[in-house]
Amino acid sequence: MKKLIYIPLALGMLSCNNSEEKTEEVKKDFVTISGKITNLKEGDLVINSFNPMFSKSVTVNEDGSFHDTLRVPDSNSSYMFTYGDEYGNIFLQNGDETSFTLDTDEFDESLKFEGTSIKENTYLAEKSDFLGEIDFMALVSPENENFEKELQVLIEKKEAYLNENSSLNQKLIEEEKKGIENFKKGAMEYHNQAVEKANTLATLTGKPSPNFENYKTPEDKLVSLDQFKGKYTYIDVWATWCGPCKAEIPDMIKFNNTEDAKKMNFISLSVDEEKAVDDWKKMVVEKEMTWHQLRADSAWKSSFIADYSINSIPRFILLDPKGNIVNPDAPRPSSEAFKTMIKELNL
Repeated sequence: MKKLIYIPLALGMLSCNNSEEKTEEVKKDFVTISGKITNLKEGDLVINSFNPMFSKSVTVNEDGSFHDTLRVPDSNSSYMFTYGDEYGNIFLQNGDETSFTLDTDEFDESLKFEGTSIKENTYLAEKSDFLGEIDFMALVSPENENFEKELQVLIEKKEAYLNENSSLNQKLIEEEKKGIENFKKGAMEYHNQAVEKANTLATLTGKPSPNFENYKTPEDKLVSLDQFKGKYTYIDVWATWCGPCKAEIPDMIKFNNTEDAKKMNFISLSVDEEKAVDDWKKMVVEKEMTWHQLRADSAWKSSFIADYSINSIPRFILLDPKGNIVNPDAPRPSSEAFKTMIKELNL
């Protein structure tokens, strides 16, 4: 909501009997955001975007209320807010006053917007309901023989919903159109990479593993993969900057404390750059990662990483006692599939 400020303007000599007031509309260069959350979680409400990079934390009070101002980039209008483990989309532009309420027990169903751009925010809130639950990984899976057809149906559905809301803010409409184009392009690229990866991994299974030599431990001891023959070997490829990698650490610690872990080799292989060596060593200690810790000799450019076609992490690899590849894309420790895999090894 735009704020009206009344400014007295002098005409000649300002006096009690010779003046007039003019109303000048002044657009604020910030957005006011407020609201209330019920069934509170730990942490702040976080507003962010990726293009351009923007992040702002908003304090949530003990009663669930929040109120803050923030100056958002003029080049963007669609943002994401996160609270707890949930997230939603929000339209923001400087000069607006936006508020919303939500119940974390029914996040999407309870989210209600008020304020200046209620039409745009309602569109963003209801978009996911209209499109339905999208299983992106199932869509782009190399096993999905109907990928192109399903992608086209989804794109048409996205475009139809946007066309039904043609009265939205023009900047948001342009962002949504660009977002649909990027989604289509990204899905096609991801699917093609997944197919290529699947073909590569299929040729690796059952064959001797690519080797690595003289990889350093945190104590700078040199270690080679051949030294681990004689037991099943489970390799975790990760990096200190990788959020999903670090999310697996608690489950790796839990597994490392089991009897099964003592009967196999458990290795975390870092692809951190040379400049991050100290961060890697520090994290290994702080996180109490007491199993085998190694660092690839050339980070992403290491031949071992290239031979396994690793272009995203975390990535897990299972080798048999002879050093042959059992699974070049093994389950992660936090999954039920991992438990099944360990049970089937009959350690």
